[in-house]
Amino acid sequence: MFGIGDDIAGYRVQAVLGAGGMGEVYEAAHPRLPRSDAIKVLRSAHGSDPVVRRRFEREADLMAPLTHPNLVRVYDRGGFGDVLWIAMELVPGTDASKISKASPAGMDPRLVVNIVNGVAAGLDVAHRHGVLHRDVKPANILITPGGDPVNPEAVKVTDFGIAQALGEAGAGLTSTGTTVGTMRYCSPEQIDGRRVDARSDIYSLAATTFELLTGSAPYDSTSLQGLMTAHLFAEPPRASERTRSLPPAVDDVLRAGLAKDPAARPPTATAFARALYSAFTGGPVNVTPSGPMFANTPGAPVPGPHRAGGPSGPALVPTGNPDRSHGDHWYRRTPALATVAVVAALALGVGGAFAWNSASGLSTPSSPEAKMTAEGVDLSWPAVSGAEQYLIKQDDVVIDVTDDNSYVVRSPVPGEHSYSVAARSTSSGGSAFSDRAELTVTQTWGEFLDMAKLYPELVPATPVNSNGFESLWCRGLGPYPVDDDQKTSRLIVCDKIDGADRQYSVQIAAYANSDDAGTAAVGQLPITAPTDFGFKTAQGTKGRLSTGVQSSEARAVFVYSSSDDPRARTYVEVAVPDSKDPKQARAIMERLPF
Repeated sequence: MFGIGDDIAGYRVQAVLGAGGMGEVYEAAHPRLPRSDAIKVLRSAHGSDPVVRRRFEREADLMAPLTHPNLVRVYDRGGFGDVLWIAMELVPGTDASKISKASPAGMDPRLVVNIVNGVAAGLDVAHRHGVLHRDVKPANILITPGGDPVNPEAVKVTDFGIAQALGEAGAGLTSTGTTVGTMRYCSPEQIDGRRVDARSDIYSLAATTFELLTGSAPYDSTSLQGLMTAHLFAEPPRASERTRSLPPAVDDVLRAGLAKDPAARPPTATAFARALYSAFTGGPVNVTPSGPMFANTPGAPVPGPHRAGGPSGPALVPTGNPDRSHGDHWYRRTPALATVAVVAALALGVGGAFAWNSASGLSTPSSPEAKMTAEGVDLSWPAVSGAEQYLIKQDDVVIDVTDDNSYVVRSPVPGEHSYSVAARSTSSGGSAFSDRAELTVTQTWGEFLDMAKLYPELVPATPVNSNGFESLWCRGLGPYPVDDDQKTSRLIVCDKIDGADRQYSVQIAAYANSDDAGTAAVGQLPITAPTDFGFKTAQGTKGRLSTGVQSSEARAVFVYSSSDDPRARTYVEVAVPDSKDPKQARAIMERLPF
């Protein structure tokens, strides 16, 4: 860390503002202008990781063009020796997480509504410019207090550190350093690796709103696994049951924002904020998804329930804390909203065109056979006479319907799960669910499976599993943009860990074709790096091997000679950290089984 008085690319450190897993933030005097900026610095421990470095630089590149009162401005970025830094707007005050922790029973609803409106306005601007935040949470909402305790002078969204352009938003959480703290606000589609869009940020905003109003996140667990399961399958709790003074209409707005299906959420963050305001004031509420995904209306400050001076007059927001136990609140209680939740059976395709017969008839299926495969959980059971379809239940939640007597649960959440099935028919009564099959579910390769299959002796059968070559721990990352031609790559990165130290890494990078892979491989080392064009792997595979030093790592990069080899669209790289001896990387490459 830098200390007070230290120099960062001409900026003079005045104070340490905070530190996180990826870096530190400092208040620093601008080298030329009479002002102080916030300087975000990438931790030296991550400086040699090209993926982390790209992500850090990308935060500045995505946010620099955006100018809005509810977004923290990005002024500049650069390198200072081996240190990457970003210069940002310095926002005085605190963050919503600290305010929430000081209000364990929930914050004043008036303050929450104003905060949410500001955040929503900022997010919608980012979304209209094609940028997703992907980490909306109380700690990333900066608050500058105003003269009125419930009407902040400024509300700004910060830390777009894992933001992505909308067209590239397909990376799963494994590449973002997700913690239990962040997972409390993650959308289901982020968790299970589906493509995400602006509605993912709306889900996170709804989870954040729930916490600000009640003092606790909608779901909580001491483990990532528990939180992932809750976001994917558990019904949202009612905020009014945690904070009794909240009107029922608020529950319906939050339920819409926390819908498992992105299509059931409000279409914009501003639409969510307006519905929340109306839920408190008794105005008309619309949380039904409709219209374009990105409204063309920027957010405006939330008015108080009464205004003076006509439509253009200043807002009069009541001050003081409302009595939460009795009496008239500043909002009027309203009837519950018409819910936007879709009946699970309809969402799963069980109903709609026809309804299942409820009379008795079909036999209960036998307990399914459940086993882990590379694709996920493989379920099979004897067919039931007369059955047209089968409901699939994981734990206590129906997750799908199938015409066959077999089913694959793809990319399941790791942990202990049970599976059961029930038979259905339009002409006979449906059966009860079968006895449960218990199974310990491990993480699967999912969309990286085709890559993993190319290297069966090198890559373990599942991620985060040490049964591969030399007990490597592997994970899938990407896709990542490569250049202006919209080419993308996917990575499988495997680390050899000894205690807390990384001994070496193996990276398999996959591209659309062998030409793209060969071109990308050249960029991993200096152009002057020596190349052995007659190299053979331990299994006799021919290719060219370049060795050298890059970013304080000894590297060896292998490219296939034959474009007919199905692996030719990939290249393999070995990196030895803190080494200037390329022979170390070559020796490891010579041992790899491919």
